[in-house]
Parts: sequence; C-alpha cells; structure tokens
Amino acid sequence: MISAKSLGRNATAEARVGLAGPILGSIGAAACIVVWQVTGNDVWRALAFTGFFLNLFNLLPVVPLDGGRRDGAMAPWMWFSGSWR
Repeated sequence: MISAKSLGRNATAEARVGLAGPILGSIGAAACIVVWQVTGNDVWRALAFTGFFLNLFNLLPVVPLDGGRRDGAMAPWMWFSGSWR
C-alpha cells in the first residue's frame, strides 16, 4: 500500500511508484517458484502462490492500493478510483 502524497502532475512518476511494489513482489514470488522447482518443498510453492495473489489483489483500482494510484496516473477522468489528490 502506498500512503505517500501525489507526485504532482508527473503521470510517469505516479505510474512508476504505483507499479514498483507489484513488480518487485512478482519477482520475489517468481524466485519462490525457482526455489520450489529446485527443492521440491511445497512451502515455496505456497509462498509463490500467496505472493502472486497478493500482488494481483494490490492492483485492484481502489484508493489505498497501488492499482488506484496507477489508474489515477493514467488519466484525470480515472481519479475517482485513485482519488488521493
């Protein structure tokens, strides 16, 4: 969850901030898949599933989540979902 204020009128910076967490979280979940493939331990598979699911949930277009920030940066008419301004 991003609780920072708006980065001004720079839509590119807003989108980067809004997508940085889910991208890095997906990389971490993918690393869990690699560890699961190497070790065969199902705990790593469960961690990967949980990581991907949380990142998908985080991209919902609602205000406190990263998806709301992303949608607000895309176009001013989408600020109803990312209305932190």
